[in-house]
Amino acid sequence: RVAPDGRRVAVARLDPRTRRGDIYVLADGGSSQRLTFDDDNDLQPVWTLDGQHVIWGTERGGAWLLVRRRADGSGTEDILHRSEYS
Repeated sequence: RVAPDGRRVAVARLDPRTRRGDIYVLADGGSSQRLTFDDDNDLQPVWTLDGQHVIWGTERGGAWLLVRRRADGSGTEDILHRSEYS
């Protein structure tokens, strides 16, 4: 997904070995910032309207979550929603 500023892209990169996704932010200068570091399958990133955070879906411990983190990788993850349904 392209950020509101048009200069960054949030992507889910699949590990070819595990076939699990991690969320990255790619900048137009070629740099990348990894946002997730767990063994869970993190997918479908979207941006907040202000471009400060990325939100994605994941399954952890049998629950489906919507998780948010600052796009620069700082801070911790915030769980926005938890459900037993995908």
